[in-house]
Amino acid sequence: MPVTIKKYLQTHPDFRFDEGLFHQIGFEGDMAFTKSYLDIRQKEGRLYTDDVVLNLPKIKITSPHLKEWKIRRRSTNRLIRYLNAKQNAQVIEIGCGNGWLVNYLSKSLPFDFCGVDINAVELKQATRLFGSNEKRSFVCADIFSSSFTGFPADVFILAGGVVQYFSNLPALLQRLLKLLMPGGEIHIIDSPFYRNEDLDTAKKRGREHFKETGQSLMQNYYFYHQWELLQSIPYELLYDPSSRYRRLKRLVITDSPFPWIKITKRKLD
Repeated sequence: MPVTIKKYLQTHPDFRFDEGLFHQIGFEGDMAFTKSYLDIRQKEGRLYTDDVVLNLPKIKITSPHLKEWKIRRRSTNRLIRYLNAKQNAQVIEIGCGNGWLVNYLSKSLPFDFCGVDINAVELKQATRLFGSNEKRSFVCADIFSSSFTGFPADVFILAGGVVQYFSNLPALLQRLLKLLMPGGEIHIIDSPFYRNEDLDTAKKRGREHFKETGQSLMQNYYFYHQWELLQSIPYELLYDPSSRYRRLKRLVITDSPFPWIKITKRKLD
């Protein structure tokens, strides 16, 4: 029987357990990034109280982010329907933040879930709200660390634009593929990818937003990934927002303008 995620973390000498949260020993993260990230999240109204996080992706109709959460709920429900066909999967979300997605998925799927992030502030909220369940773990760590060698992973999820905080997307994907079990999958949802002709406009829009929120430093941590970065990695589009059908459908329902990308690790022969 494969080792559970929680058992792996509990028995690994590189991790310590403190108030429900696993910490990679010696990992301190990038404090400048964390501060800037939390500041801009606060100004955008995206640092939610416990009662709001407990109900996500459902949110009050008075929320300024109602449309965003309708989109994320629809995207996540598609992912749940897809993953429901799997058995005994061990699912890891990279950049889990406050843990809402791990919680929402675990309500519908009988799997082993883990949220990994470098932001201890939101991870503590995730642990406080959702960490008591034996099938949910949260860890503050660097996924590139050798501490994750042998980590039990069938599915990695990169959601909500988390890929934009990794400067080298191919390196991240290759790292996750290396950690995956044979036949394992990476799913990227609710994350923008740009065509070459759209890149300058996107960067300009980002610079203006960071300036308006007083967080120009975030320009150093936010990256605009192009489709061509995926050329060397075979992938499938499970949801293509650019198709004529999807574009027409978004005229009548609220749905994601971002793709759902699946990358599969080849099984051993």
